[in-house]
Amino acid sequence: MKGVFETMRTYGEEIFKFEEHMERLKRSAEIVGMELPVGIPEIRVDRFPSRIKVTATPEGFEVEVRDLEIDEAVYDGIEVVFVEAERSNPEAKALPYDVCHDAHKLAEDAGCGEAVLVDRDGFVTEGAYSNVFWVKNGEVFTREDGVLPGITRGVVSELIPVSFGKVTPDELKDMDEIFITKTTTGVVPIGRSGPITKKLMQYFFDLDLKGQKR
Repeated sequence: MKGVFETMRTYGEEIFKFEEHMERLKRSAEIVGMELPVGIPEIRVDRFPSRIKVTATPEGFEVEVRDLEIDEAVYDGIEVVFVEAERSNPEAKALPYDVCHDAHKLAEDAGCGEAVLVDRDGFVTEGAYSNVFWVKNGEVFTREDGVLPGITRGVVSELIPVSFGKVTPDELKDMDEIFITKTTTGVVPIGRSGPITKKLMQYFFDLDLKGQKR
């Protein structure tokens, strides 16, 4: 089935970065050569916090709203598996999403929190459902090409200076800090969190607290 999709979440009663998600939905459709249905999908959220998934196909929009459930243990640090896999359109969130789904299933089966994808040249690209960052000597890096332009990834790049780079799985293991970014969970450390990761995690924790007070 041909289609594109976005997964969002609420902070308080607001959908986080809604306009940015809709713009990325549009870009994804352009990348895969699909014409989006006319108009913006109607989204009714009556439970908070919520996870919202919008799927667009040539036939129309489908909106799914669920309670947002997060295992708080992820903020203590997750383990990952490395999977040699590449998406055909890495800059788009497009169906079918089998490469990412299968990679993440491998991680779950191994008792890990995420799968980190590795390209044919042996370099890390992104997580199955996330973007990957690493820190060395106080400098923060992420992959520039061959990855989804994550919404939370973009927020992190606005909060702190971020450089682009490439890293192999072995090199990644030697970094001072490693973390992933994902809309639903914000910033999550891989292994033990360091000062930069903690600072970024706190930004999203604060967003959540502010939302609960509204």
